Amino acid sequence: MKNSLDPKKEGITFDHLTDSQFEEFTYDLLKALGFVNLSWRRGSGKGGATADQGRDIEADLRRREVDHTEVFEKYFVQCKRYKEGVPPQKLQDAISWAVAERPYELIIIASNFLSNPAKTWIDNYKRENKPTFQIKIWERKDLEGLLVGNAHLVKKYKLGFIDPAEGLHPAHLQYIHHPPSNTISQLFSILDDLEPKKRDDIFAWNYNFIINPRYRQPVSGEETMRDLMLDPVDYPTFKTKYLKLANETSDIFLVHAFVADSLSFLAHIGDPGRVGQTIEYHQQLINFLVKEAEEATSKEKKDMIDRQIEMTKGLMESIPDRQKNYEDNYRFICETILPRLNIENLGPQDSE
Repeated sequence: MKNSLDPKKEGITFDHLTDSQFEEFTYDLLKALGFVNLSWRRGSGKGGATADQGRDIEADLRRREVDHTEVFEKYFVQCKRYKEGVPPQKLQDAISWAVAERPYELIIIASNFLSNPAKTWIDNYKRENKPTFQIKIWERKDLEGLLVGNAHLVKKYKLGFIDPAEGLHPAHLQYIHHPPSNTISQLFSILDDLEPKKRDDIFAWNYNFIINPRYRQPVSGEETMRDLMLDPVDYPTFKTKYLKLANETSDIFLVHAFVADSLSFLAHIGDPGRVGQTIEYHQQLINFLVKEAEEATSKEKKDMIDRQIEMTKGLMESIPDRQKNYEDNYRFICETILPRLNIENLGPQDSE
């Protein structure tokens, strides 16, 4: 499965925008992503003006504490519209002002990408200076991902077209455009034939949705979700519940819902382009937990947070392997299960 946001493909482009227009786009994108108290800090408000105090946009992001109080974290945003890689000397002013004013995070947004020397310079700076603020880089491929669900911005700024079907397996596209009409007996004749471990690996997510297990209240606070389950989540239980649902609705609807959901879930989570984003999310969670551990008021709470940190680190390390497994499972459905479903294709009269 190819990355649906392959940076080697044209995808979207910002090259036709002026510096001021790119900043305006960034302002609108931040607002769409939930940032508040935005301030576009151009010196004159016109394209080509010098950014005010090392950042083009200043914004807050609201975070809710466990006691339901709200905290507003300050973000500085520096926009760099370059047709080639942004050089390191163009980042120094933004870093200097962030050092002076200490925002929660500095985001450097490049219309294309940062040059390798610029990335090396940032890595060296973080390692040698250990700044109090986080530094994040958003390049074109990151902006493409953030624009998913914000098609109005793609249209407003004439950024190009992101085809949501790009990268999908041909058999998946065929299933979307011409879904076969299948019986539940045909579906289970296929599922029953699968090697049990492989079947559970592919469809465990769907088992959970169909079974909708009940959970007990935690006692020690160290139980896993599996420990708290009152109902088994396995293939026999799934099959029993599914067949019961068949008495209340049509076979065609149930089979299509199951197959379509399996395909969309695995196509999304198995996309190679999500690996970096997923790792970044886990790293942010670890950073947050580390800060929580430092502020913990009891050893018991600190130990619990430390366990969460170690678990999150383990999950982060396994992300590439898990992505590859999901991608393989996606291909398996497309190349092994869909052809068998296509053999049976009930006509309107047969399905009544």
